[in-house]
Amino acid sequence: MSRILSIFIVIQFLFGCSENIERKTVDELKLEVMTKDLGEMNWQDAKTACKDLGDGWRLPTSDELQGLFKYRNSIGGFKKSQYWSSTVQRRPVSIGFFDYGTVVFDNSKENTHYVRAVRDIE
Repeated sequence: MSRILSIFIVIQFLFGCSENIERKTVDELKLEVMTKDLGEMNWQDAKTACKDLGDGWRLPTSDELQGLFKYRNSIGGFKKSQYWSSTVQRRPVSIGFFDYGTVVFDNSKENTHYVRAVRDIE
């Protein structure tokens, strides 16, 4: 619990309320995307960190991650690394590789990967 609280405090410190979050709109995907990562964390902490931003922020699905790869240069801030998605399949969770634009599967929710929050355009 203290780790989740620490993540939430860091998010509040870095971004303030969700209306102050730097974000880009990707009309083709019908998403708003944060222009900065929330850091590296395990899957459960990643889900909690996105939810704690409020106002509909969440982890992207694996399909959305693939779409974000197409717009990565205009969105900005992506690392050539692994990013969590919310998609749960036979293996625990799918992860997008932004340097290759593909989705692979991770067998452990305890591994740490980068987090980029999205929310649906209303």
